Amino acid sequence: MGAEGGSAREKAEALRKQAAEARLKADRMESSAGRWEAGVLGEERVAAALAPLEGEHCRVLHDRLLYPRQSRINLDHVVVSVAGNYLIDAKNWSGMVTVEDGSLRQRIPSGGHSLLDGKLDNVRRMAAQMETSISSVIEPVVCLAGEHSAEFGEPRTVRGVYVVPVGQLAQWLLARPRKPGGVDLAGESARMATCFPSATDPAFVSIAPMLGRTGSSRPAPARPKPKPTPPKHGSGRRRRTVSFPRPAVSLRRLAGALLSVALVLSMISGPGQRLWREGADAAGNLFASRISSATTPTAKTSWVAPCTAVTDAVVADAVGHKVYRYLNGPHDVCTWGFVPRPNPTAPGNVRIATGWTAKYGGYPSAAAARFSHTATSQLLTVPQFAAVPGSAAAPASITQPVVVVLTWQSSPVTSARARKAITVLAGEVAKHLPKGSDAAQIVHR
Repeated sequence: MGAEGGSAREKAEALRKQAAEARLKADRMESSAGRWEAGVLGEERVAAALAPLEGEHCRVLHDRLLYPRQSRINLDHVVVSVAGNYLIDAKNWSGMVTVEDGSLRQRIPSGGHSLLDGKLDNVRRMAAQMETSISSVIEPVVCLAGEHSAEFGEPRTVRGVYVVPVGQLAQWLLARPRKPGGVDLAGESARMATCFPSATDPAFVSIAPMLGRTGSSRPAPARPKPKPTPPKHGSGRRRRTVSFPRPAVSLRRLAGALLSVALVLSMISGPGQRLWREGADAAGNLFASRISSATTPTAKTSWVAPCTAVTDAVVADAVGHKVYRYLNGPHDVCTWGFVPRPNPTAPGNVRIATGWTAKYGGYPSAAAARFSHTATSQLLTVPQFAAVPGSAAAPASITQPVVVVLTWQSSPVTSARARKAITVLAGEVAKHLPKGSDAAQIVHR
């Protein structure tokens, strides 16, 4: 009898455990359903804000597939307008969204905050993929569609992405400068619709399960199980073990010797010398920054690097080449490359620096703006309170030194185009230099 009672008790405990797991799973599913509902509501609010723009100034495509027949990653809204093309991603975030230290943060109602930079980077990457697919510039936009979106303030650029409250979206789009030469809205929107078909069209929807926007929806191929090797039948003799003599010189020492020879040869060759010089320059800059950090004031918490306000489209128009953002703001430096960044340390082709890096980063100094060039580079340095060539900005408004560098190898950039490009970019970053009583203070960040 006692044994039967124990079995029943174990069964009851097992059922309670299963019930607890089922409740936890149901709570997770309910939470996930709530997020999907919030996302749908945000997309509806953005669609309603875009609806009045449809006509001679704008075409809008909703809920499109980024990778047709491959993945269910969707594009909330694609706008083709007389001012260009835009990817608008609706975000129905709860709480207030703010910009602090160049990052987008969400104030959670229960307390604390959440960093949203990863969300911005995802939208920027999707826009870059669209550009690759359709060979047109796509401006990434995050539209705040939450209840507190109006508290965000004026639209601004964060990490190369426009952040616009839904209540100001239509006005912001209408105020964007028109592209010279006009835009064939019907032809461009038809091309977009063909390249990025509707996410509700069964002919283009992937059979893969719905995954996050940054994940791959392709299932990993199953590895074939190795076939067992059948035993060999024969005379039954024992297999002899063959041993090889150890080399007189260890492989480790041989590899070290070969590496030393390769290093010496690299220092002798022309490309190797350039590589060593660049490495020495980088090490010198790092050493200088470590020393100066002990003698320079601490960074201001409200500081936002001026170069982060320069959009990818502006850089692309200036250099006449598609660009990809590599670095966005650390030490007041932003960089872009002509190809997707091959590795985390790739230097890029376009570099904009302000503040401490522009003044002490090893660039030529002078009392006035100065151009420098090589066969494959153009550089412009603008000291504090100096006139920016080709810009209407008053010298008094140049509160921080500015450096713009453009390098190329086999790209279609010419020396004349490069000089004009760095002039345009210097004038653009000059618009976003800090203002105020302590704006001219140079601090190391």
